[in-house]
Parts: sequence; structure tokens; C-alpha cells
Amino acid sequence: MILPGIVDSPFVAASVSGGTLTPAADATYYYRTFTANGNFVVNSSGLVATLFLVGGGGGGGVDAGGGGGAGGIFLGDVSLGVGTYVVTIGAGGTSGTYPTVQTSGADSTFVGGSVSITAIGGGSGGYWNNGTGGYGGSGGGGGSWGGYRGSSAYSSSTGPYYGNIGANAVPYAPAPPVYVFAEGGGGGATQAGQYGVAYPSSGYGRGGVGGAGLLLSWTSTSYAGGGAGGSSYYVTGLSQPSGGSGGGGAGQTRESAAVAGSTNRGGGGGGAWGGISGGAGGAGGSGICIIRYSRASVGG
Repeated sequence: MILPGIVDSPFVAASVSGGTLTPAADATYYYRTFTANGNFVVNSSGLVATLFLVGGGGGGGVDAGGGGGAGGIFLGDVSLGVGTYVVTIGAGGTSGTYPTVQTSGADSTFVGGSVSITAIGGGSGGYWNNGTGGYGGSGGGGGSWGGYRGSSAYSSSTGPYYGNIGANAVPYAPAPPVYVFAEGGGGGATQAGQYGVAYPSSGYGRGGVGGAGLLLSWTSTSYAGGGAGGSSYYVTGLSQPSGGSGGGGAGQTRESAAVAGSTNRGGGGGGAWGGISGGAGGAGGSGICIIRYSRASVGG
């Protein structure tokens, strides 16, 4: 019964569509996940959602190559009115085989109405002819015997935008020991890439480890780890420099090829020794978008 003088204003729940719907285990939230381009549609009433958006990871350097940088991350609350929001998932950067070079990752975007959010793709690893790691959400690792680290669009581990710099390669010296092929690791969402390790007895070295990604509590999965730098092709028995947690690819060794970043996790690709004798950098992993909203906002 409605009492005199009281206007009945029933709650109108939002209605949404798009992506792959996954109920939350705690019965509080729904998730909609995009691993490819699509539309997120708010059909009636607005809602506040938490957006997790990851750019594509950068490709690993092809020749004396550093690791690819991880895709940048956005993680924060957004107010969404009625309308269509276009989701674009950034592709990972390509790998290369000498002399064809690698590329940086593509941006992921979430755009509609007054909302426009971009997670910048990861920078490619540096390589022989261009030692500086690429600019991106996280920077690529330096290559080419001491190239400079790649710079990050965000340089933050606290959000809502996450990204970090890549690492320099071990500097080249004109006289022995030269420490060549100790290239830099790509930057990850929450940690910079790591420097390569020199081996004085050989004059060569091992590539640095990729920077760590961000652990998303919703999925218990890490995203956007940087790729490792390339390792010396001339030294046997070296452990393969690992990619950063979050899908980063491992770097090349004499025994093992460079590894690609993980698909839909935005990891950077591992760097390669490359050159005429062989080895390709790892491709970057594609990005992802996950939208979390309460069950109550859509009527339970």
C-alpha cells in the first residue's frame, strides 16, 4: 500500500549485455570478459562498474634483443550511463626473424558517451640497429650491447594506470670483457625490467628477467608481465631468463628459443640473440577487458 503523500519510485535495475558473462563465486558480482573486440551495452538505468583493461604486450627484440614491455593496465571504477561502449582489445606486438624486426603492442580501449579509457600497448624490445627499448604502457628492454631502457607511459605500481620501464642491457665495452647479449628485461605492470647478467669468463652474458605483472584478485591471475631479454647464443648451459609473472615470455638461450607473451594477458615477448645464425624474438600477448559490477545493480 502507498501511504498518502508518498510517491512510489520503484528502483529500476540496469540491464547490460556484451562479452562473456561469468557469475562471481561470492554471489556479489558479475563479470563480463572481452578477449576480442565487442560492445558493452547498458540498456536501462546506469551503473557503476570496475573496469580492468590491459593493452597488448610488446614483441621481443630480434637481434641482440631486449624483452618486450608489458601492456599497460587500467584498473578503476567508472560510471556508465545508458548507451553502447566499444571495447577494443589490443593485439600483441609481432616477433621478427632477422632482419625483420619486432613491433610494439597495440592499445586496448573502452569508449562510449563521456568515457574514454586507454591501456597503452607495451613497447618492443631494443635490437641491434636500435638499442633503445620501445615506449609503451611498460617499456621494452634495451638491446644492442648496452642500449637504453624503454620508457613507460605510466611508471606507476599503484594505479589506476600501471606500467614500468624496461632495463638497460649490460653496457658494451670496446675491449674484453664485452658482455654482449646480456640484454635488458621488459618492464612489467608493477616492476621495472631487470638488468642482464655478465659472465666475465666468457665475455658474454644472460638477458635480464622481465618485470612482474599485476595480480588481479578477481581471477587469481597475474597480467602484464614484461618479457625477458635475449641470452648469449655462444654460452651453453645458461638458465633461460624468465618473463615477468603475468604472461611475460622467456628470453632465448643457446638451447631454448624465445617465448611469446601469453594471449589475453598482455605479456611482453622474450628477446632473442637472433642474427644470421637464427632466433626470433617472442611475440607479445594480446590484451583483455574485464568488467565487474554488482548483482544488485542489475536486479540480483
